[in-house]
Amino acid sequence: MNEYYNGTRKQVPNTVDGADDAEIKKGEDAAGKIVYSGFVAQEVEAAAEKFNYEFSGVDKPHSKDGLYGLRYDNFIVPLVKAVQELSQQNDNLKKENEELKSRLDKMEAIVLKSQYSIVDPEMAAKLEQNMPNPSNGTTTIGYYLPSNHTHANINLYSSNGSLLKSVRISGNGKGMITVRTNELAAGIYQYALIINRKVVDSKKMVLIK
Repeated sequence: MNEYYNGTRKQVPNTVDGADDAEIKKGEDAAGKIVYSGFVAQEVEAAAEKFNYEFSGVDKPHSKDGLYGLRYDNFIVPLVKAVQELSQQNDNLKKENEELKSRLDKMEAIVLKSQYSIVDPEMAAKLEQNMPNPSNGTTTIGYYLPSNHTHANINLYSSNGSLLKSVRISGNGKGMITVRTNELAAGIYQYALIINRKVVDSKKMVLIK
């Protein structure tokens, strides 16, 4: 900058003992110790042209050797406008995020409900394999009954499907019955859990002698 201005500045006769030049040099040295912050005018101009924005804050040179300049007070309006637009975009994103979160919470609630709710109470019933199997005298059969059943039985069938024995069971949750098999012939039998007159589960039983 000194070279630019000194090269075009008219030479003025110095006062006695060069006092004027000494004062100017002193001021230049003091200013040279300050680190100034700012924008590059050409970059500001290029950014404004990119968005087709006529920005009054850039002073363009009027000659080949002229200098660029910036009017920093002119930055206030576009900066405020930019902050307003970003604030609006942020509000829109927050609203959209809240709507998506609400939808996600509803979907999670539906999934959890479908996992833990029982449409048909009989589907919670369970029939276990008899122990021991094969058996040769007595055997035990474990089961699980849902809370809202009205009638439940464990039926024993022959290999041809004939009903041989029916045991009424009651209560809720886990239970167990003991079946005497010593009066039955050796062979393969089938037993089933009947709830509200529906077969909900069945197993095979092997009897030996």
